[in-house]
Amino acid sequence: MRSLGKQTVRTHYQHIVAGVHDPEHDHTHETRQTVYERPDGTFQINYMSGKRFVRATNDGSFECVQLVQSVPSTSGSTITSVIAGAQSLAVNRLNAVIEFESGDRWIEIEDDVTARLAAGLTQTAVGHFYHEEERLEGRHPRRWFVLVGPSEDLPVVGKVALFVLPPHETSVDPEVVDCHITGYRNGNPYPEFAAEIEALAAATDLPITHNYMGDPVVAPPAPGHTPKM
Repeated sequence: MRSLGKQTVRTHYQHIVAGVHDPEHDHTHETRQTVYERPDGTFQINYMSGKRFVRATNDGSFECVQLVQSVPSTSGSTITSVIAGAQSLAVNRLNAVIEFESGDRWIEIEDDVTARLAAGLTQTAVGHFYHEEERLEGRHPRRWFVLVGPSEDLPVVGKVALFVLPPHETSVDPEVVDCHITGYRNGNPYPEFAAEIEALAAATDLPITHNYMGDPVVAPPAPGHTPKM
C-alpha cells in the first residue's frame, strides 16, 4: 500500500432508531489521519480506527459513514431525557479539577467509563481515542480533560474536550500531536472557552497550547469574559 500522508478524514455518524434513520442526531467528526491507497485503487485508514475504508471527496479530503444504532424509549420519557438524566448523575459523582461560578467544571478523564461519558456529553469520539491510546501505547501517557456544564437545553453537556502530553512523557506514535482541543460536536471552542482552557493550563501547569483539533489558533479570551472560580 502507498501512504498518502496526513489527510482530512470526515466520519459521518448516522443515527438509526428502530431501523429508521434519524438525521436530527447525526454529526460529523473530522480528523487528520494517515490515508493509504490500496493496490486496487481504494483507500483505507489504519490509525486510531482499525482498518476502515474511506472514499475520496471532491475537495481532496476523505470520508466514511458509521451507523449508530439507538433503542427508542417505551416509557413516557424520551430516550434523550433519560440519557441526559443519567449523564448528569454520573458527572455529579466525579471530582472537579476546577469549578467555575457558571456551573462549568473541568473533569479529568482517568478511566474508560469517564471517557465514554465524556464522549456522550461532547458528541465526539474522545472515548474511542482514549481507548485506542491504551491499545497503541499500552498505557495513558497523555492527560485527558472535559469541560462540562449546563446548557440551555440540557442539565449537562460537554463543552470542550482535550488531551495534552506532559513534558516528562513520551509517545510511541510521533504522528499524534502533543495537545488536541475540540468543542461540542467538534465545533471550535474558541474564543468562547479560551479563558477556561487557560485556567486549566494554569491550575495543572501542563503545556496546554491554544489549538483547534491540533491546529494552532490565536485565541485571547472573549471580551468581558473572565470565568470566576
